[in-house]
Amino acid sequence: MWKCYELEFKVKTPIHIGYGSKLGIINRTRYYIPGKTMWGAVTATLAREAMEGYEPKLYEDVGEFVREHMIFSYFYPLKDESVLYPNYTDNGFGFGENNEYFISKEEFERDFVTSYISTAVDKSSKTAEESSLHEFELILPDNLLGYLFVDLDKNEDYDVSFAEIGEKKITLRINNNPIKVFDSIESIQIGGERNYGFGQLELQKKKIREKNNPVNLYDSEVSVDLNNLTSETTNIALAHVDIKNLNFENFRGDIEPIVGREWDKSSNKGAGQCISDPKICLSPGSKFSSKYGVKIGCYGIWEADL
Repeated sequence: MWKCYELEFKVKTPIHIGYGSKLGIINRTRYYIPGKTMWGAVTATLAREAMEGYEPKLYEDVGEFVREHMIFSYFYPLKDESVLYPNYTDNGFGFGENNEYFISKEEFERDFVTSYISTAVDKSSKTAEESSLHEFELILPDNLLGYLFVDLDKNEDYDVSFAEIGEKKITLRINNNPIKVFDSIESIQIGGERNYGFGQLELQKKKIREKNNPVNLYDSEVSVDLNNLTSETTNIALAHVDIKNLNFENFRGDIEPIVGREWDKSSNKGAGQCISDPKICLSPGSKFSSKYGVKIGCYGIWEADL
């Protein structure tokens, strides 16, 4: 059985979610937070709290447990209580609900996107080092909204397990240490360029809400059955959607490959030492219909429910 919690984070500093796209010297950012980004930040926070020193095996176990049993949805900016997820409409591409609050891409960039310019300094001349000037985009909404799905039934052979769970409360036992999840992730840092202090979030614990089955995500037409995390009548992608076996009939939006760095289990070199298998996905905001239902998989990515 799955439980769902609605989480809201206050954005304390600007966020950079890089994805390999550049415009000249500008490193572009995504305008939302992928589930995998939240997974990485939460895994790092829980593992650091639980372990003494650096224990790669425990860190890996925490990551695997969170990936399989604590699925994070994608997180989107909030504006006047409306969630600004990407949306392809008859009026063009923008952010938000068709019939509620909707703004164009240009309005979103004006209100929520900024940038930071940096360069390296040549120590000998104390001037800017040649070809070192770079700029990266940042998003700065007031708050982000998303969901945490918790699997209560599956506790496998990890050094991590659920010790207690209840309304607005999840306690994990990691390496025999009880860790209160919502207390631990009250302050997390996500995204890139964190050495500049970017990506700092604060969980609004008083706003945590346990959602009943089914949950209507983002007030869209997508309902998720928490017993199997399956959507039967999907028309707006609120995450990347793996097109493998999807057999979709109608589609409007973009397609992009999703790839990232992961643990190299074969050589035990640790995080970021191997490249994940690429997934070809519909981008968030795309509209589609499919012969199959869609389930929420690892890292919040949607995939065909065969």
